[in-house]
Amino acid sequence: LKYGEYTGESKLSIKIDGGALNMDIELPSNAKVRLDGSISGGSCNIDVDGNRVSGNYMDQGYSSASTRLYISYNVSGGVASMGIKR
Repeated sequence: LKYGEYTGESKLSIKIDGGALNMDIELPSNAKVRLDGSISGGSCNIDVDGNRVSGNYMDQGYSSASTRLYISYNVSGGVASMGIKR
């Protein structure tokens, strides 16, 4: 998933029930990221710019950034892997 230049907040909602997801997200260099999620009976690996993050995560300066990506996720009995790059 590749985002071009944009202003505002983009929202992405992911729900996995007994399946699998492998997704790479490419963002503009000035974009800030926020993750809110839950995992039950499954696993989820998320890397932001090559650094593994877990649970809920928010880039410093997210609230005041002009370009933001908000991802909410729920993994139940599945496996998810996401890579977010700027």
